[in-house]
Amino acid sequence: MKIKGSKNNVIVEGNLIFDNAQQAREALLSKLGKLTDDKEVTIDLSQVTEIDSSGIQLLISFFKSLDKHKFRYKINGITDEIMEILNLAGIIKYFKIEV
Repeated sequence: MKIKGSKNNVIVEGNLIFDNAQQAREALLSKLGKLTDDKEVTIDLSQVTEIDSSGIQLLISFFKSLDKHKFRYKINGITDEIMEILNLAGIIKYFKIEV
């Protein structure tokens, strides 16, 4: 799992699963501290290959942190497989997804 990107573009790669949830959380929080003042963030999930409940919880927590700091965000690049998992979890309606 990697978190990369520049300025207000966050790119998540790999698996968002229990085994790396703490590492991913730290990387996302670190990225939150580096966001610029334009308050618009794009989160690219096109390289996420697997997600479980820990990964979903991590994304929700990150989105709540963005909301708390008054950042607007949009999510793009979700694969059909990840979209199906988020749909099954019943939370897709809460995410700001750009298609």
